[in-house]
Amino acid sequence: MRILSLLVTLPFSLFVIWFAVSNRDSVTVKLDYIDFSMTAPLFIFIGAVFVIGFFVGAMVIQLRRIKDKLSLHSLNKSNARLLKDIAQLNEAKEQALREMTEKNKDAHEEKPHFFNKASDIIPFRRNIANKDNT
Repeated sequence: MRILSLLVTLPFSLFVIWFAVSNRDSVTVKLDYIDFSMTAPLFIFIGAVFVIGFFVGAMVIQLRRIKDKLSLHSLNKSNARLLKDIAQLNEAKEQALREMTEKNKDAHEEKPHFFNKASDIIPFRRNIANKDNT
């Protein structure tokens, strides 16, 4: 980007200097309605316009940077608030998971186990077979 800027600025500046040096004749500048007139060499006016343009451009860039800094500050505040919300939500999620695991442990301990092993099923089959024969 700096190379591109240099490739544009350097030839333009050289052209302005060449034009100003080539046109050293005096020129009168008049501003109507406020009764202002000034006589000076043309390169003075060209240089003044060039310097004024530089400062106007610098002001525009600074205003843009200030706007970007304010926007960045606002986004950083919003980001910090969202990170805080995420941390709170993660803490609530962890708490809910802890409660759920405690409830599941209690549920497994209280749950009746009808058939702990295969031998517990066999007497039922025998009883059913004995009832059919009687």
